[in-house]
Amino acid sequence: MMKLRTYGLAAVLAASALSACSLDRTVAVSEAGYYFQGYIYDGVTNERIDDYAMTVEYFNTEVDATVDDDGRFLIGPIEPFQDYTVTVDADGYREFFASESFFVGEARGRNATQTQVFEAFLFPDDLVSPELTFDLSTPDGERPSGTIRVTPAGDVGTSAIALDGTISGSVTGQVWANDADRKTRTVTASVDDGAVTFEEGDLVYGVTYTATVFDTEGGQFQAFDFTAGFTDNQNVTLARLAEQDLMIVANSLTLDNLDDNATITLTFNRNIELSERFTEGSVEEAFDDGFSIASPDADGDGDVNALTTDDEDDAQERGARFDIEGNQLTLRWQRNGSNFETDDDDDPIASATYSITMFTLVPSDGRSEQERSLSELLEGATTLSIFVDPVDL
Repeated sequence: MMKLRTYGLAAVLAASALSACSLDRTVAVSEAGYYFQGYIYDGVTNERIDDYAMTVEYFNTEVDATVDDDGRFLIGPIEPFQDYTVTVDADGYREFFASESFFVGEARGRNATQTQVFEAFLFPDDLVSPELTFDLSTPDGERPSGTIRVTPAGDVGTSAIALDGTISGSVTGQVWANDADRKTRTVTASVDDGAVTFEEGDLVYGVTYTATVFDTEGGQFQAFDFTAGFTDNQNVTLARLAEQDLMIVANSLTLDNLDDNATITLTFNRNIELSERFTEGSVEEAFDDGFSIASPDADGDGDVNALTTDDEDDAQERGARFDIEGNQLTLRWQRNGSNFETDDDDDPIASATYSITMFTLVPSDGRSEQERSLSELLEGATTLSIFVDPVDL
């Protein structure tokens, strides 16, 4: 329920209304300021409560309400520019108070007074919330285990909820929200394979709670709302929180761009593994086949370094290898004579180039829809190159 934010409603108590009840309202509103009038209701039966005490407090001032024989209250004056709290105390009902923002400007009605019709709904203090069970799952079918925390929802005005539905005030929006309900205790419980049960009386009847599942493997989950006493046992599909997309956070090429074994290490923000859509052997073979070097004929003898052209399906003839460990992907070249079709030790390997189009990666704790190609993560690059040997100019 929205807190009072709009001011300036001028209402003058008619003489005929004054004579119909026991309050001497001519005297009651003689002081300038803002006033409230209205009724207090039982949140279960919707019947008026006629035996209660009501006060308004602001700064160092406390004002008691006058309540007539049929339970109608009149309370005020409230000075402008003072936040205030309305408290209602009735035997057999839960604590009730509503803190409100200050009125802006002087009252503009007759004799500098203004009145507004407000209402409040109290719940019996012996009203017990029933047992409640949730079965929780994610859209991909995972049933999380962990902990669920339920805490009263934000400033939503739960005091206006009754057993047969939400009650609006006689004047739209002018129902005090029970801040005491919103400040009731937070409850935590264990979630086992997606199931959690709150026992009878664990929650406060009529209070709307926000529930959050946490301390789970594979990530956290979004919260959902429910109202104790109104929400039945049900299945809840939890959308996951927006998980951090897979990204590269460090690249060894920015640290050292000269390496005998053409070693390049990419570090990711999450642990990674190869996509299960492709066999590891096929990725290894494609990676080796796509490896190339640049080697100038430095001694001018006509002999050059050239990698082998053999293409066996189960061998990495050119010596290109990769390793995945935790959140790092390392590319390296096992440099030896068997990798070459022809070789000249007097010629340097100026650079080495890896094709990376065969890599599709997924977070180790993620799901298939989170997989990304390495080219995508490198903003469209299809190769990575590194200097290997120093070259004479």
